Formats: sequence, C-alpha cells, structure tokens
Amino acid sequence: MESKWEADIEGLCDERALPDTFRRRTMPEEQRDTRSTRTAIVNAMYDLIAEYGYDGASLSKLCEVVGITKASIYYYFKSKEEILLAVYDSLYFSRTEASDFSEANDSQAYQKRFIEMGDHYISELQDNPERRKVLAELELQTTRVPLLTKYAEERSTQMLAALDEIVKLGVKLHAFDEKLDARLAAESIYVFMNGMSQTYVWHDGLDQHTLWRLYASFLFSK
Repeated sequence: MESKWEADIEGLCDERALPDTFRRRTMPEEQRDTRSTRTAIVNAMYDLIAEYGYDGASLSKLCEVVGITKASIYYYFKSKEEILLAVYDSLYFSRTEASDFSEANDSQAYQKRFIEMGDHYISELQDNPERRKVLAELELQTTRVPLLTKYAEERSTQMLAALDEIVKLGVKLHAFDEKLDARLAAESIYVFMNGMSQTYVWHDGLDQHTLWRLYASFLFSK
C-alpha cells in the first residue's frame, strides 16, 4: 500500500520541476517512467537522510539504492541540494491550500473544515522516528544550505498567503469575528503550526489534537 508520504511525493514534489506535458491526465509510458524514477530518487534520499543525515547521504549511496548512475541522477536533478528541496516539498508543501475550503459555504461547515485542517496537519506528524529524524535534519540544513534557506522562506511566504486567504474566507462566512485582523490571525496560525512541528521533532509527547482544538476555539470566539 502506498504511504501518505509517497503519495505526497508523487502528487506534489515531482510536478514542481516537470514540463507541462508530464502533468496530463494520461501520459506516455516513457513519461510515467520518468516520474517513477524521480520519485524513487527522492524516496531513497529520504531514507538515507533518516539513516545517515544529509551529509552522510552521498550520491554514491543514492545511486546504489536506486540502481542508477550519477549521470542519471543529474538528468533528473541538477544537484544534491535540489534533491533535498524535493524531500522538503514532500513534508512541507501545500498543507493549507485555500482550495481545500471550497466546499465550506457557511460558518458551521467552515469551522468543521478548519478543525480538520489542523487535525490532518497533526496526523502527518505521527509518532514516526524516521520522519522525526528527517524533519530535524531539514531544520538543521535550512541554516547550512543557502538554496534550502531561500526555498524554505519562499514556502513560508506561500503558506502564510494561503492561511491569510483561509482566514479571510472565515471572516466572510462569519466563522470569525468580523473585526478579526486576518493577517495577524494567519500569522498566529502559522506560528502555532510550526510550534507543533517542533514539539513533534523533539518528541515532547503533548496532546496536539486537544491543543489545536483549544486554540481554534479561541479564534472562533466572538
């Protein structure tokens, strides 16, 4: 059975760098093979980072695991750093897209979807030692790899923009107080979610689902 993480890689990460023709509903066999190989490379890098850390996840090890040459890796990715960005995407990209709220057409439906958004985010941070190692390593590498630092900043900006849209919709549907500062609320949600990610990395054992629902109840209060 395909894991949630593998589904994220297949559905999100690959398409970031693929030509438009790769995104068609029906793809030629050679294009499906290309996506499969890209996914295998990113999956293998994830496993190697979990076991050896990013510095120890050499391209030689990656070639051995995937069963391809370095030249083949450079066909799909320009550098080891670019593969790291793909791993980052698989864990952090598009968690709070405003489009997820398209079916919320009243206050009650919106609040239900808002709670589900946080619950889903927390569920992704399940008690998985391997995932915790990769997340901790990514946090470390954002201070060491300039390309990842810039990329993480861009993703943070996108996440804040998505949260801003979500909050504005909530105000429009009267799920929040009409006087709520949408941008400030979006920033507080962003900080709260990043805080939950950190507690997961350090395995603090907090009841994150309860904390999320308590936090949401404060936002919904008028």
